[in-house]
Amino acid sequence: PGQGFQSERPGMSQGRQLGVMIHKERIGFNPDGFDLGYALALTNGFTRGLALNDNDRFAGFARLTGFYGQHLLVNVAGFTDTQTVGDLPNLFDEDVKGVEFSVRFMYEGLDLEAQVLYENRQFETSGQDDVNALGGHAQFAYTLWGITLGYRFAAYDPNTSDLDNDDRVIEHTVALNYFVPNMPLRFMLNGTVVQEQGGRQLNNNRIAFLTQFTF
Repeated sequence: PGQGFQSERPGMSQGRQLGVMIHKERIGFNPDGFDLGYALALTNGFTRGLALNDNDRFAGFARLTGFYGQHLLVNVAGFTDTQTVGDLPNLFDEDVKGVEFSVRFMYEGLDLEAQVLYENRQFETSGQDDVNALGGHAQFAYTLWGITLGYRFAAYDPNTSDLDNDDRVIEHTVALNYFVPNMPLRFMLNGTVVQEQGGRQLNNNRIAFLTQFTF
């Protein structure tokens, strides 16, 4: 919203939820070689901005991370949730399942990252056809003398069954960051070129300037 035509689908972000989680960043097999990490969570599910939840059913999340030393990590994750949409008395249940795969490589000043997300939404009570969403990004960044230059390619399609692809969005972002020496401060300049598919075109190219102070 505010940067394009808003989709009927709620997107792939899970947002803030209440629940319990057990996790360990690294099990500790070998800090310089192969290692594993994990996280398991049981939450109240997608809240849609509500104080509690949209129904009385829980959502489950799981993530497994593989490390190789300090340079390479690979994530595999998934979730399942039953969401309730609509307004009283017309409420409908939707079964939502998603998976995620990501990889990151770091060496000296080089940082490479890529991620793919897939989500399937089944309409339990309304009988509509399934909706499959696909999103992802790939990016690189290189830091030298406190200056980071980066590029990101990102794409999101909220409904891959839509042959017209009139709701798919592709973004190209170039970033320049400066870390102030001996201070917890950095300045960031991002420029994004947006490619919206189909006949609904908006001029959403933008430049953003940001500052960050860590304390």
